[in-house]
Amino acid sequence: MTVSVAVNLVPYSSSEERRSKSQFIAFTSLVSELWAYPFCFTEELVRLSSEFSTDMIVLNRNSQEEIGGKRTLPFIRDMIGEILESTGDGWVGIINSDIYVTPNFRPKIESLSPDIHAVAVHRTDVNQFFKDPPVKSGILHNGVDTFFMRYHVWEKWFDSFPDWVLGEPGWGQGAVKWCQLKGIPFVSLKGHETLHERHQAFWKTNMTPTKQYNQKLYKQVCAELGKKG
Repeated sequence: MTVSVAVNLVPYSSSEERRSKSQFIAFTSLVSELWAYPFCFTEELVRLSSEFSTDMIVLNRNSQEEIGGKRTLPFIRDMIGEILESTGDGWVGIINSDIYVTPNFRPKIESLSPDIHAVAVHRTDVNQFFKDPPVKSGILHNGVDTFFMRYHVWEKWFDSFPDWVLGEPGWGQGAVKWCQLKGIPFVSLKGHETLHERHQAFWKTNMTPTKQYNQKLYKQVCAELGKKG
């Protein structure tokens, strides 16, 4: 069974060496365990292709031009759409670039009942990859950084999937609410299938145009779900 995942790689500055290393380790785990599709923007192509020694998929649309703000972020549907054109079966998903996939991730997804059509994964926060056993030292995070649906489910529902921006909060929990709204059977994995190194979370305090945009989409999905009862 094919398990394909989209990841937007980020060109970190020299002052962000720890996060850059964390992203490299995380991407290595994706290549090892899954079929990874790395995305970036044109101005990032040369540096990232060299750093990760892989072919990159260039994104044509970005949040800065369409929404505003200082950061240039991708839209999830653009990335998923590229994968759907390249594959024809299995699971297709999205993951944050600093999420490490453990060896038990793929077997867990492949063992799911055919009646389960979507998967939301809650990461485990650790101080450092490989340093301490996550079951003992890690903290399970309430947010969702990883989301998958079966190929045929994406085909059916792709056009109605909200046009969320990756890299801002709201899209993960929003995807879960959206599954509930559409009646798509899903499960939430909370068994340390993915790991994430702790770092300062600027999104908690900074209100950006893209953060407001994601929150608006999230509230729309929740409002529709409330009407549905």
